[in-house]
Amino acid sequence: MRTRTWLVLLLSAVLAVGLIGMTRGASAGPLDRPVAMAAGEDQDDGAKEKESLEIKPSDKKGKYWFKKSCKTCHGKGAEAGEVTPLIKTIKQWERYFRKDKHYGKETLQDTFDAEQLIHIQFFLINHAADSDQPETCG
Repeated sequence: MRTRTWLVLLLSAVLAVGLIGMTRGASAGPLDRPVAMAAGEDQDDGAKEKESLEIKPSDKKGKYWFKKSCKTCHGKGAEAGEVTPLIKTIKQWERYFRKDKHYGKETLQDTFDAEQLIHIQFFLINHAADSDQPETCG
């Protein structure tokens, strides 16, 4: 089940990257780049060699970024409402990240950098209500 979840996450990320790139044009946000990000790439000089560094999603990093970045506004009793991995199913979390909306107005890319978003998404999906290992991230 864990492998299936990881594959679904990876495919969702690849699809999201492609869809975002098609709808936004050339100067969109960090998720327009593939999951394998270019290291040492200078945006002004496309002639430089690109060394590919694959971002391997991590539960530990996802939980860290979720607590650090999300729980400040989405903790228990918070005005923005409590958010934990358990509030959605795997499919609901996938749909949330595909829509790429935070509060329905700003994109997730406006709130997180691409690497943080990959880890947070991985954590939330792996610990969703219907996952093999549901978790609250208290």
